Amino acid sequence: MDAEKKKKLNDIIQQEEETWKENCEKLLKEYTIANGEKLESDKTFSSPSTVADFCVVSSNNGWLVWKDKGGQTLDSVYRKQ
Repeated sequence: MDAEKKKKLNDIIQQEEETWKENCEKLLKEYTIANGEKLESDKTFSSPSTVADFCVVSSNNGWLVWKDKGGQTLDSVYRKQ
């Protein structure tokens, strides 16, 4: 990959990371109290990944992050039945 393509790719990645951070900060401000430590009210998320992002404050694949007591992922329990 040439230098120009690498720069464009890096710019896109940086822009996506900044957008993700802004969205995360918005969710934290909108739904938490006490410096982001407690939920102000019940919140329904659109996907397992979105709630994982909210809880861990980073980008995650919720289908792989969330596990039951036996260590099985949501993916293995609900998608691969």
